[in-house]
Amino acid sequence: MFRQALDSNWFFSRLGEESQKRTVNIPHDAMLAEPRAAEWAGGTNTGWFAGRDYVYEKTFTAPIEWTDRDVILEFEGVYHNAEVWLNGEQIASHTYG
Repeated sequence: MFRQALDSNWFFSRLGEESQKRTVNIPHDAMLAEPRAAEWAGGTNTGWFAGRDYVYEKTFTAPIEWTDRDVILEFEGVYHNAEVWLNGEQIASHTYG
């Protein structure tokens, strides 16, 4: 088995604001960059952060050696209603972390 880390050079944005992408390395907690305020609906459950939906994108080219092989994408620590898309097709989803 061959393992390749894909944790650097991801693009991150708020959902609906994909034109404002930033480059991050994962693991990354998007909510920590958000403002905190007592009036946010999540209150103490979200640490007074405004919980939003975020998009993380990674582009890479698979080596030719991967042709006709099974490939496993393993994500550690993905949280809450995650969706995985590959070449425009949803290939996986998971709710509640």
